[in-house]
Amino acid sequence: MGKIQPKIQKALELLCSMSEDAWSNLDKVDQKIIEILNSNARTPSKEIASELTKSSHDVLDRTIRKRIERLEKWNH
Repeated sequence: MGKIQPKIQKALELLCSMSEDAWSNLDKVDQKIIEILNSNARTPSKEIASELTKSSHDVLDRTIRKRIERLEKWNH
């Protein structure tokens, strides 16, 4: 397995350090993004968007990237 990208690593660290209250304050899309990255940190944003579309959350891969960036900033 190769090196995890720094941005994805930060998202995973966010998940690990997040309290239950903080988790419940995230919307369903952010929760799903973190869950998908937690199961496979190398999942491309396009694939995450496709997975979210299957669960009735129609978002573009660009939106996924922006949300990951926002989550990273939120963790600081």
